[in-house]
Amino acid sequence: MDLRPGRPRVFKIYLTGQVKNPGPTDATGTARVYDVLTNVAMQDNASHRHIDIKHTDGSRETADLDLFARTGDQSLNPGFAMAM
Repeated sequence: MDLRPGRPRVFKIYLTGQVKNPGPTDATGTARVYDVLTNVAMQDNASHRHIDIKHTDGSRETADLDLFARTGDQSLNPGFAMAM
């Protein structure tokens, strides 16, 4: 049996709020908030402490990228999951 990693699945997420280019953007199943919301994507006055993630199933998570950068705690940097 030959097992090779495939390409990560790509899907749309929607950026709103204090971002430079609101609207749809691509994310992969392995992407986390920090990967998508780089300093380039966020406005200069945007908070990195309370980022609200709304999932298609209605659940919500909060990311804190400042604290994540200081501690490396992955729970502060949630990932994205594609709805099935």
